[in-house]
Amino acid sequence: MMMEYMKKQDERMEILIQKLEGNSRSQSPSNQDPDKDKIDEFRKNAKTKLEGKHTIILNGINYLEWKSSILADAHLIQAKDILTKEETMSSATASLDIELWNRKNELLYTRIFQSLNATVRDSLGPLDETYMAATLWKNLAQRYAISHAEERLQTTKKMRDLRLKNNDFHTYLANFRDLKAKLVSLEENWTESTYHDLFILGLGDWQQEFIRTKLDEFYATKQGPIQNLNLNELMDQLATRATITANNRSSTANSATNSRPSTASSNDERHCHYCEKSGHIIRYCWFKNPNLANTEWKEHNKERIEALKEKNKNREKDKNKESDKEENLLASQPGRGFFAGVSSDIDELMKHQPSYG
Repeated sequence: MMMEYMKKQDERMEILIQKLEGNSRSQSPSNQDPDKDKIDEFRKNAKTKLEGKHTIILNGINYLEWKSSILADAHLIQAKDILTKEETMSSATASLDIELWNRKNELLYTRIFQSLNATVRDSLGPLDETYMAATLWKNLAQRYAISHAEERLQTTKKMRDLRLKNNDFHTYLANFRDLKAKLVSLEENWTESTYHDLFILGLGDWQQEFIRTKLDEFYATKQGPIQNLNLNELMDQLATRATITANNRSSTANSATNSRPSTASSNDERHCHYCEKSGHIIRYCWFKNPNLANTEWKEHNKERIEALKEKNKNREKDKNKESDKEENLLASQPGRGFFAGVSSDIDELMKHQPSYG
C-alpha cells in the first residue's frame, strides 16, 4: 500500500512538472524574438539560485518557518510581490516584462509545490489548472497559517530569548535584525528603547569591558531624561571589534602552526572565502546574502555586491576547468581504479567538512 501511495505521489509530481514545462514552451518567444536571450538568462540564473538553497518542507506544523523560507526564495528571484500582493497576472504592458513575470510565477509555483510533503499536497485536492503561485500560496495560508496574533507572540518570544552564543556576534546581529523586521511587519509598535535594551541584554558578557564603557555613557544622564545609545553605531562598532578579535585569533593560530601547509590559513574557520574577509562565516556574509543587511548598506555596497558575484562565478568556472584537467590526467595514469574514489580537489573535500569555510 505504501509503495502504491508513493508511486501515485511521484506520478502526480511528474504530471505537474510536465504541464509546467509545456506551458513554458508554449509561452516562450520565438527564436527571432530579441528578448529570448534575456528571458533564458533570467530563468537560468533563477534556477541556479534556487537549486543552491536548502528547501524547508511544509509538514503542516512548521508553517512560519516554511513561509519565511519561500519568501526568501521569492526575494532571490525578484518575485516576492507575486506572493505578498497575491498577483495572478502581470501588471506590466511590455512583452518582455510580461514574459519575465510568467517565468517567475512558474518557478515559484514549482518551488512551492515541491516543498510540500505528501499529506499537505493531498489536502489541496485537485491541482489548479491555472498554476498560479499566488493562488497556491493563499490556499496553503488558509489551511496552515497561524493567526497574526500567535505569530507575533512567537516572534516576541524568540526576540526575548535571543542571546549571543559562541562569541558569534555576526550571527546574533543577523538574527536580531531579522526578528526586528518581522515584528515591524506585524505592526508591533515597540519603541526603539525596547529594541535598544533587548539588544544590549542579549550580548551577555561578550566584549564586557567595551560594553561597560558604553553603558557608562548611557547611565551618565543620572536622574535626567534617558538618552539611548546610537544603536546602529553601536552595532557597527561591535561588528568591527568582532572582526578584529577574529583576525587576532587567526594570527595567533597561524604563528603557532606556521610549519603547516599554507592551506591551513586559507581554511581558517572564521574566514569568508566569498568576500575574502575574516570575522564571519559564508552563511552570514552580507555580500553573498545581501538580504541579511539593511537597505542603506545594500545601496552603499551594490557595486561591490555585483563585483563579488561575478568574481566568484568566474572563480567557480576556473575551478571546474582545473578539476576537469586533473581528472583527465588521472584517467591517463596507471592505477586509475585507485584514484577513482579520491577527489582531485582538496578544497572540494574541505568545504564539505564541519567548518565555517
